[in-house]
Amino acid sequence: TGNNDDERPTQALITALTPPFSMNENAGFLREDAVLVVIAMSDEDEQPIPDQSAQELYDELVAAKGDVKDMVFLGIGGCVPDGCLVGSPCTYGTAQPANKLYDVTQLFVAEERGVWWDLCEGQLQDGLTEALEVIEEACDEFGGVD
Repeated sequence: TGNNDDERPTQALITALTPPFSMNENAGFLREDAVLVVIAMSDEDEQPIPDQSAQELYDELVAAKGDVKDMVFLGIGGCVPDGCLVGSPCTYGTAQPANKLYDVTQLFVAEERGVWWDLCEGQLQDGLTEALEVIEEACDEFGGVD
């Protein structure tokens, strides 16, 4: 409808990984013996309710897993700061700028556990290829459980 401006991919994942959902509906999904791979994709920005900063979202997500080195975050959204311009030919249509999603992703990038891909650029397979390289590195370094 064009008015669904409350997308919350990161916040939805945090909810899914924390009690009570992690103990009931999603029991067994978050495992100590596996790297957590997140793909957060939106044609809008992260709109947490209540509002949270990128740092707060990052901190909650890392706390759910326990260690940032045991996870990889791929953020895919409208280019920052302008998004995909309305009416411009874009492989995947138009997208609003995803500033907060970008900022969350950059916190993971700083830890060598994140990849940002601009939805406006198209070529999503290139973003996924880049993410696979980070995932492979995370798996190689994964501590897990004995």
